[in-house]
Amino acid sequence: MFFQYESEFPTPTIDSWSLKLKILLFLILLRTFKVYYWITRQIFFLLYPQEEHFMADKVGTDLGLLIGTIPIFLFFWLNREYLSQYFITYKFSPRYIIIIAIGSIFILIATLSYSIENINTVIIFPIQLWPERLFFPLYLGLIEELEFRSIFIVQIYYLLLKKGSSSIQAQIQSFLIISLFFGLIYHFKYFLIGNFILYILVFLLGLLNTYITLKTRSIIPAIFFHLLFNFYFAIFNITL
Repeated sequence: MFFQYESEFPTPTIDSWSLKLKILLFLILLRTFKVYYWITRQIFFLLYPQEEHFMADKVGTDLGLLIGTIPIFLFFWLNREYLSQYFITYKFSPRYIIIIAIGSIFILIATLSYSIENINTVIIFPIQLWPERLFFPLYLGLIEELEFRSIFIVQIYYLLLKKGSSSIQAQIQSFLIISLFFGLIYHFKYFLIGNFILYILVFLLGLLNTYITLKTRSIIPAIFFHLLFNFYFAIFNITL
């Protein structure tokens, strides 16, 4: 069955809604809605002259990204003894390796097809520039998985349990909430600029990653898929 998982959902071993965690969750939500990006960009717009605002935009955005990840790492540090509760584990059934392999092939085909559709060819970014080109796409892919497929989905699940949902109902509802929020709301910018194909691809990636995380009880496959997706988009000289 689609929602028949290989193990039970982790039982809460800590107070998932303590004051410290509530504050960190609020700070993480600020990152989700790009508040840190906006603040740091505005600061650098004031510091840089008008003709250098393109640099202010880049520096401010990169700094905002790094600042926004601090509460995420603090969250996991506070919960360092209970990381498996948030799917931070590499242990999952070997049979899912086949699913991961098939998913990897589909991601490659999807990104190649998008590149051909978008620029009518496939241009591989110069390999000597890969370190600079890849850092933020890969880093952001990791952070988004920790944020959505670990912290948010677990907290939403526990909240739904408190509201009276059964375990299976809470898992299905968490799956839908995270998938829709990640694909349709968090990446809504692609819809606004008319990039509907990428909007759909990211939505499908969110569905895949949310499902595989709940299915395996590990965030590792989702991180792998996300990093692979961002890697291909970066090296095929197209922008996320």
